Amino acid sequence: MVPESCFTKVLHTNHIPLVNELEELRNIILEPQETIRKLNEEITRLQAQRDELQQFVDGHHALAAPFRRLPSDIWGEIFVHCLPTNKLNVAVCTVKEAPLLLTTVCRQWREITLNTPRLWSSVHISASNPPPSMTVNQILLQRQAAILQGIKLWLERSGSRPLTLSIQVADNPPQRLRLHLQEDSEPAPFLELMDLLVGYSSRWKVLSLGSGVKAFHQRALERLTVADVPLLETVYAGDSNLLTSPNSFYLPPPNGNTTGVSDPRYAPASNFLCKIPSLHSLHLQRGSISTLHISLDWARLTELEFEFDPMTYESELFPIPVLQRIAQTCRSLLVLTLRSTCISGGAPFIDPVDWDSLRELTLIIGGLLCDYSYHDQAMEVPVALPFHSYVKDFYSVISASNLRRLTLQLGQRHQGRPASDDVLPFDTLIKRSPHLTHLRVIGYHILGAEAFSRCLLSAPSLTHLKLQPERIPGRRRRRSTERILTTPSEWVQMLLVSLNELGS
Repeated sequence: MVPESCFTKVLHTNHIPLVNELEELRNIILEPQETIRKLNEEITRLQAQRDELQQFVDGHHALAAPFRRLPSDIWGEIFVHCLPTNKLNVAVCTVKEAPLLLTTVCRQWREITLNTPRLWSSVHISASNPPPSMTVNQILLQRQAAILQGIKLWLERSGSRPLTLSIQVADNPPQRLRLHLQEDSEPAPFLELMDLLVGYSSRWKVLSLGSGVKAFHQRALERLTVADVPLLETVYAGDSNLLTSPNSFYLPPPNGNTTGVSDPRYAPASNFLCKIPSLHSLHLQRGSISTLHISLDWARLTELEFEFDPMTYESELFPIPVLQRIAQTCRSLLVLTLRSTCISGGAPFIDPVDWDSLRELTLIIGGLLCDYSYHDQAMEVPVALPFHSYVKDFYSVISASNLRRLTLQLGQRHQGRPASDDVLPFDTLIKRSPHLTHLRVIGYHILGAEAFSRCLLSAPSLTHLKLQPERIPGRRRRRSTERILTTPSEWVQMLLVSLNELGS
């Protein structure tokens, strides 16, 4: 209850108390202040009592929570969905990600995680260079024991599950470490690591030999036989580990002569590929047409990713023979991804190859796709540029009548000038694919909207169209709108108008 006061009428006004009124004011608020202090103490006591009771209730509620009744196998299934989602779906040896992260939550989660083999059936192994402050002796003593023991425990926890292994090695060891190694020798830690992994070869399902894995790293694969890798289905060959260096992969001449391919001194990994009985998915980077001549049963492959580097050998400057070779040898392919660069050259026109098995095709082509000889430097307004004839020939090699999905990447924008061809280079490929339903074009800005609309009308079964601008990895895309004839929105508007006109 609020006490009575003679100052009630002047509260919240500009009244200035007199000297004799100040003492009266102090006496009036003494009793209410004491009451407020006692109430605050009571509130604090009640809040502490409420918090104590709430903790009691929450603790008993937690015992009855539904998740406590979940069996361990359900928790294990949930934990599997916490694994990293990357290209190979491989886990990394770090406590910042599953499965190691799950072992740090509580004792129950740690026990469930350690007893769920699916969480440990994939691993990415990165053998990096040692810091400059460490000596060779310290590396051998500290790194070798820790890495080998950790990988061994990881693989033991996988039980009998099929394994997905990703291996990556630093390309160039430090000069001080190189002095202790012969040119074709192998550091002891990595040699023991490869021996450890080969011991689990009977459970390999996916194997990725990433960047930096050279020929002397692969010698542990030489002693494997067909019976040692019964489950291996997918192999990834990283940057220059199998394809470009003479010390890592024997490349027979393009005339088809395979003499010496089985020589283990030159081809430890190529011989290994030929021994895999269940191989159906192969991913190769920076290869040559000679790579396609190794004694591998190419006809059994159902998925192939091939990065052709035309600069690897001076005699191979054009990707058409590569595409034709793949079409002729890989007759069972369902999915093909080909990365290459078109380089101007005198490659003859090749008759199209019928490829009835192909269902999904990705062609990532870069280089000089447009003919700059038509460009007049004196013109204030840049003109559209036609495609080179050899670019058109490239897309005419394949005749895939059962193709369902097609992805095309056409390179960079070529200084903002779209192409003005009456017929686009891939128009023939689309016309030969009557069942095509999904089309994705990356770098569509270099296409003429009217020509592209005519190309789309030649695919009546098309249900999905995705247009993306080109992307330059590792570099910021510079916005140079003053050099582009049309903005993306204007280009799409022109395409829709053209489709309406041609459709009517």
